[in-house]
Amino acid sequence: MNVNKKVLWIGGWGINPTELRALVSRELVNGTHTVAPPSPKLEAMLAQSMHEFDVIIGYSLGAFLLLQYIQNQAVKSKEDNFIVPAFFDSSKEFILIAPFLDFKSESGKGGKVSLTQLRYLERMLKRSPVEAINDFYLRAQLSLPPITALPYPIEDLQWGISQLITQSITTSFSLPLKTSILLGEKDPLLDSASLAKTFNLLMRPNKIQLINNQGHDLTGFLKEVPNKKVGENGLID
Repeated sequence: MNVNKKVLWIGGWGINPTELRALVSRELVNGTHTVAPPSPKLEAMLAQSMHEFDVIIGYSLGAFLLLQYIQNQAVKSKEDNFIVPAFFDSSKEFILIAPFLDFKSESGKGGKVSLTQLRYLERMLKRSPVEAINDFYLRAQLSLPPITALPYPIEDLQWGISQLITQSITTSFSLPLKTSILLGEKDPLLDSASLAKTFNLLMRPNKIQLINNQGHDLTGFLKEVPNKKVGENGLID
């Protein structure tokens, strides 16, 4: 990542934004990092503040929400497909880490988690939120220690689960010019090989990396980013 880039991160579900900022600041030393947790305030924040950042990175649920935002801004073109409007500055870089089109396995859009499992997690979050998040960390095989306090407000955690249950990317659209996608070959939550093909077919990002022996954990993905310069064409060299 280039020196002095201002980077906005949209974190994954249940990930403490303060700890995420510490991690990426340590691993990606050449950027100035800001982290936003997934929340219903995100869309308004992006509309107001996206122009302030050089790089926008979404991880897991954060990548899905960023895709949703781009989809919502897409407009129908004369060629009968959807294109992103000009306000997505061509110099801005987007990186989607472990993104998906629909988290539910029943959708056939890349998710491996059943609606029944998500409903169970939703109920568990109401009954015992700390236990629910720790259970998710284990199932997702994240290299995070067990928590003893909520990483961000319970209302936002509940909202995030509702997005995973109810929302889906339903249209094909072009991604901003400098968009890269990182997927883990051994992701326990996503059918990454299928997603790589789907993203390439429907949205044609500049670069898709399917990383060998990589799961859903963010740390492994960061190893693919820090020493790789994003060139003028938006590709990771």
